[in-house]
Amino acid sequence: MHPPEQLLQGLSVTLQHLGWRKTDSGVYRFRCPYCQHDSHAPGYIHKGYLHPEKGSPGRWRFKCHRCGMATTLLDFVREHAAHLLLPSPKVLEVSSPEAVDACGDVERFTRLPPQKGISDTLWRSQNLPRHLYRGNSRIISDEHY
Repeated sequence: MHPPEQLLQGLSVTLQHLGWRKTDSGVYRFRCPYCQHDSHAPGYIHKGYLHPEKGSPGRWRFKCHRCGMATTLLDFVREHAAHLLLPSPKVLEVSSPEAVDACGDVERFTRLPPQKGISDTLWRSQNLPRHLYRGNSRIISDEHY
C-alpha cells in the first residue's frame, strides 16, 4: 500500500494541468476534474480540494465545492492516476535464487537473454529499398552523364 504522501506527490505531477497547488493549511486545491476539466472559467478558480479527513489524520478525501463530488483519496487516484497504484520497481525486483516460498518450493522465474542491438545502418540496409539509404554506391542522383 502506498502512503498518502507518495500518492499526493504523484498526483501533483499528474494533475498539474488543473492548477494543482498546496495551501498554507496543508490542503491541496485544483480545478475539479469532474466538472471543471474543460471549463471556460478562469484558471484561478479552484473548487476541488484534497484534505485530511477529520479524526483520521492518515486518511484523505476529495471534495468539489461546485459539483458536490466527494470520494476517498484511494478512489480518486484509481480514477484519475491509476498508474500511481502500480507496484514500485522495488517490488518488481527479482528475489535471490535461494528464495523459498511457504510450501518449501524454490521460486521459479524466467530469465530472458539480453537483447542484441541493431545499428541504424544495418536496419536501413535490411528494411529500406537500396536507393533510399546512405552507404549504397548506387544511389540514384539527379545528375545524368
